[in-house]
Amino acid sequence: MTDSLPATHASPSILGILSSVGSMFTPLGFPPAQPNHASEPYRPSRVGRGIPPIADIYLPPGPGPHPSMVLVHGGGWVIGHRRMKAMRHLATTLVQAGYAVFVPEYRMVFRGGRLTEALDDATTAIAWWLDNAERFGLDRARVSMSGLSAGATLMLLAAEQHRESGLASLLPVFGVYDFSDMHGGIGRLIRPLFLRGADPKSVSPLHMPPPACPVTLFHGTADTLVPYSQAVALRDAWSAAGGTVELVTYPGLPHAYFNYSQSEGCRQATSDYLAAL
Repeated sequence: MTDSLPATHASPSILGILSSVGSMFTPLGFPPAQPNHASEPYRPSRVGRGIPPIADIYLPPGPGPHPSMVLVHGGGWVIGHRRMKAMRHLATTLVQAGYAVFVPEYRMVFRGGRLTEALDDATTAIAWWLDNAERFGLDRARVSMSGLSAGATLMLLAAEQHRESGLASLLPVFGVYDFSDMHGGIGRLIRPLFLRGADPKSVSPLHMPPPACPVTLFHGTADTLVPYSQAVALRDAWSAAGGTVELVTYPGLPHAYFNYSQSEGCRQATSDYLAAL
């Protein structure tokens, strides 16, 4: 469903966080695909504390060359991992559609890093995937990227570092696109915990030039964790700057809707997600 509703502004709410975290523990609801290469290192192991630089790789049958998707998990830069329910749902869906899927870990707050380290991991992981296209039978001209929530933000920042890599498309899902608009309540914790003093505008996708490839945004209007207005603002700004940007709107859907795999909302969003590729 395309955007037809007005933007609304809100701060991240406690209820939104509890609801999103709780959705991670609902039944899986589908038989998940298993990675062909589990815990594959994408850079040399680090000494000391922190999340290791590893990824899961899912490959479809056949020799390829396969289109591929880099999936970046969410979790508010504090929790989350490559095998979260939404990651397994999308990886399973994509591999069944003939896509190779790459799901990397990255350092998070209290676990080895903040924005600088998370972005360094994500950027390095993408470069490793592109460099290993022949090894995994990838179609180098059809590499897309997607991220959910915090992962959507990180994915867009990393994609900017790979602007000249010829990415095919970007699919951000209910992400934070303007840190300066995350105000009040829990929104105030983002700057000291994750940005570590960085100017919010300088690290916000909203204030970057639009990517060279097509972008499809996905967001629910009932999102109480990341306001729907963030997606509207990004769509409008990047479209005005000459980008190819579409916003797919889901009236009444909350944050983390891919965690409810048996719901009609999730089924529709999954269909729209595949159609955007």
